[in-house]
Order: sequence, then structure tokens, then C-alpha cells
Amino acid sequence: MDMTLRTLSPVHIGSGNNIEPFDYVARNGAYSRVNFEAFSERLFDLNPDHVTRLSTWITETAERIDELERQRKKDRSRRREFQNELNAVRRNFTLSHFATDQARVTDLSNQLMTDDDLAYYRCAINTDRQYQLKEQIKTANHELYVPGSSLKGALRTALAFAVLTEANKGFKLRLRKRLSRYPDEARRLRNPRDRRRLEAQLGEEIEQAVFRCGVKDKRSVSFSEVHFDLMRGVQVSDTFDADAQLAVLLANTFLRQADRNNRGRTPRLNAQVPVLLEALLPQSSFSVRLNVDLGFVRRAQPGVKGEWIELDERFERLFGFSRVALKKMDDATASSRTLERILNACRTFSAAIVKEEVRWAEQFDRSDTGRILNFYNQLNALADCVPVRLGWGSHFMSTTVLLALRGDSVLGEVMTDIVRAFELDLIWNMKGKSGNPRTRTVRLETFPRSRRMAALAGKAGVPFGWVALSDPAVAPSAPLVDVDELTRLYGSQQPQRGGRPQGRPQHGGRRDLAPRETARGQRTMQEALRGLSRVQQPKPQAKVREGQRVNVEVISNDGKTVVVRLIDNQNEEVKFQQFAFPHKPGAAGVKVKIDRVDQRTGRITRVRP
Repeated sequence: MDMTLRTLSPVHIGSGNNIEPFDYVARNGAYSRVNFEAFSERLFDLNPDHVTRLSTWITETAERIDELERQRKKDRSRRREFQNELNAVRRNFTLSHFATDQARVTDLSNQLMTDDDLAYYRCAINTDRQYQLKEQIKTANHELYVPGSSLKGALRTALAFAVLTEANKGFKLRLRKRLSRYPDEARRLRNPRDRRRLEAQLGEEIEQAVFRCGVKDKRSVSFSEVHFDLMRGVQVSDTFDADAQLAVLLANTFLRQADRNNRGRTPRLNAQVPVLLEALLPQSSFSVRLNVDLGFVRRAQPGVKGEWIELDERFERLFGFSRVALKKMDDATASSRTLERILNACRTFSAAIVKEEVRWAEQFDRSDTGRILNFYNQLNALADCVPVRLGWGSHFMSTTVLLALRGDSVLGEVMTDIVRAFELDLIWNMKGKSGNPRTRTVRLETFPRSRRMAALAGKAGVPFGWVALSDPAVAPSAPLVDVDELTRLYGSQQPQRGGRPQGRPQHGGRRDLAPRETARGQRTMQEALRGLSRVQQPKPQAKVREGQRVNVEVISNDGKTVVVRLIDNQNEEVKFQQFAFPHKPGAAGVKVKIDRVDQRTGRITRVRP
């Protein structure tokens, strides 16, 4: 079945890579992803000595950064002085600065923003921040697409929601029995990594109950074999579109602002640590194919060789019709019935998400959430399409089946216990201060407390991740998001529109070089690339753990929101909430406690006083 996938709001599906300021140029609301090899070639064309100078500059700058790091850690009395110099060195560690200050080729610095030969792609950026940013997944040729796996994951979650809301009491009682062991296990674990592993097992438990048939193994029946997953027959293609638009957006996590002195006032939203990321813009359209092949279900023989145990009941519960009915259908009818079931599940699940998002937004001042409510009011009015949410920023409510479990008479209580035991309801600065974990009050109706949004002038602007599936013949509806406003650099008079990634054209006009000169240039470019690799993969930091105290420098403190820089570790900024924090901006050597560490990267993501 061919369908059109159209983005309704910004969509970020990460590649797993981060883009450093060295890799891009951002100026006046425009963003250019630099092609380093083409830049080196252009330098070589202008003067072969420039490439040698580039290699030397990269090496010397890397060594200077290392030296300043060592001096800052060694000499505590001059720490701020070293930190300021280190910030200046890093701020100037860009190819634009090299072209202007080192090679003395101002025109080349400008060409980084205008010459297609020097960029992999260009687009809008709605902030003047130039930090590390999250890369959008693309093809090897920098073409935009939505992975079929991401869309299939969203369809799978919607089906699980439908199964859990429709299931009979017997199924729910069996599931409750399997889930009830997890809270006690979570309370016994002290290592955060072990808890996260147990969380993954909890999710797998629900997956097995909904999607997988059993296999008898000696004395027991296992439902963990992926080969016996009933979603095997649903195939979702990757989606490509040369005209899709990309932009770099500023995103924030928005949380209820603490206001202890005005408890009767309508609460406001507070923006947490900002994140820069590439994202697909609204109104980008893709072609996608959904296929269903249930031949393996027709051929399966439940119980034979101890395989496909409970196939009949699980198949009917998942797809809404029996295997007996399936055998009477031709392939086209079976595929149509299955896709109809999947799309109806998406409609129901999306409606539940929207209802919850509206409830969350309505508790805050309309000056903070007016755009969000307007977006969801328009989303509710859409016809002839199926809303689906996927990608970064979809948050807990859209990527799990909590909405199906929290109010259920059979599963609600165990879900409350799970949230309490895993401390899922606590924001980072409340952990350890919330009383007895067995008796702490958990309000699932207000969980989760925060949302990730695209920020517009410092306020919550647009939710991430909403797309619509529709028949290709259906005309697109009116935009739900003003792309001009979303991509505008605030403070600038002229809005910047999003752009689509463009492959680098063949470079022309290069002068002929002698073989010896060419070989020399190739060697120096290789040295520069090796130097760049060294800079972009910093030396591993000392291993840190949650609960450990580290040194920071206070960047800002307005009496309730504090921003600090981790001067002994990643040298990155982290924000936290603390009333009457005693240290003023500029104070160095202040101690804070690590509250969360990303186990994959080793980076500190949350701290507290």
C-alpha cells in the first residue's frame, strides 16, 4: 500500500553523531555544513602553503587546548583566567576564523556560506548559538529520509496500546503477575546501569505478551524468540524525498516553574538546558510503502515441534480477526484488513496522546503554551489522514503504553508501583529527597512533568515528532506550523527559510598542478585530516559516577536558575534549579554533586548542589 508521510511538526531522528562547531558555519540565520575536503582543496588551489598552515594550526590549537586544560586543573588560583582563555581558543577554532585570521583570505570565509562547492548542504538556523548539535539521519549523499524502522516502531507502539486497552481481564491478570516482580527487583538495585537494564527487561516483558508466540524449551515455554514475532509480516519501507526541508533548531526541555511565593497564581513554564539539533521541517512530504505478508501465519502449525504456542489467540488479539478468517481470505484482503487495524490503532493512540498533551498544556499560563494548544486544536481537526508520533522529543507518553495502563482497574496499581520503584516520576533534582520510596505518592495523571519543544524566543513553541499518513491522492491540509516563524533567527528582521540538503557539485576552475606539487598537497591534506580527527575525538575523561562531587564554574545565577560549567570533566554547561544559590557568576571551584551520567558516552547530564 503506497502512502504519503507528511511532517506536521519538526521531526528529529538522530544519526547518533554530533556535529562540532568546527564542522559548520552559522551566520545571520543561515547554517552551512562544511565539506572539509573541498575546503582543503580550495586552500590548495589558492596557495599550497595554506594547507600546510591548516595542518599546523589544527595541531597547535589542539596542543594549546590540552595545555590550558592542564594548567586550569593544576593552578586553582588562576583557574578562571585559564578558563577564559580556553573559551576564547575554542570559540575561534573554526574554519571561518582560519580563513580570515590565518590564511588571510576573507573571500574564502564568505564563500563558506555562499559557495556550493564548499558545503555538503545548507539550511536555516533559528539561533545564534554555535555549540555541538545533534545530526539528523541522512543517506551517504546527505539526502533526507525517514527510516522505516522508526515508523514501524511507532506503529508497533500504537498496536500495543490497542491490545492493552481492549484485552480481557484474564490477559491483564496474567500480565500483572509477570510485571509485579519488577518493583521489588528495582528497589534492591543500587547501580543505575542495572536499573536501566531492568527497565529494558520490563519493556521486553510487555512486548512478549503482545507480539510474540511461545516456543517450548524442555520444561518451560519461552516467548522471547524474535522469529515468532507476529509483526514480522508488516514491512515498512524507508522514505526518501529530494524536496524535504531541513533546519537547525533550538530545543529545550520545559518544566513547571517553581514559584513558592505565589501558590495561587497560574503556573509558568521554565526552559531547561538548550539542545541544538537538525530537524525535518513541517510540510516535508515523503512516499512510503506499507506491505503485509501473513504467509508465515498461514503456514504455521501451533504446537508442532513445540513452536507457535498460543498463536491463534495472540493473532486475533493483535490484528482483530481470527486465523480461521485469515485462511478464507486472499492475500490482498488479509493485507487490507491488517493495515486497517494498524491505522485505526494509530488514530486511537494519537487521540489519547493529544488529549494528554492538551491537559498538560492547559495547566500553564496561555502566554507559555498558547502555541502548543493551537497546534493540537488544528491537529484534532485534520481529516483524511492518520497522525503518528515518532523520533526525538516524542517523550515517555508517546513511546510507551503508559496511557493504556495507568487508569486500568487491573494494571493501574502495578504500574504505579513500577513508576515509584524506578523513580520515573521524579525530576533529577528531587531524587534522594522524596521520602520513603515504598510509600511515596505517585500521581500518574501528572506524569511525566516535562516536555521537549522547539523553542521560539525562549518560549515553548512547537512539539516534536508529529507526522501524518495519508493516501497519495489526498491533497495536503493547511500547515499547522508557521515555518517562517520556526526558522527565523530572533533579533533578525528577515526570516530565514529552511533549505534542502544539496549534494556538492563538481568543483571547477582548478588550475593544473605539477605532479610533485599535487602529491605534496595530498600529503598535507592527509595530515590536516589526522589532526582534525584528534581534535574532534577528545581524550577520555576520568571516569565519573553518580553521587560524586565535581568542580564547576558558575556561569549565571538569577536566584532560582543556575548554569554551571563542568571544568574538570567535559567543560560543558549544565543547568539546575536552586533558590538562593550562594555562589555568584564567575565563582570557580564550586562543588556540585553528579546526579546523572550517560552510561553510553560517560557524559555528566545532571547535577545538583
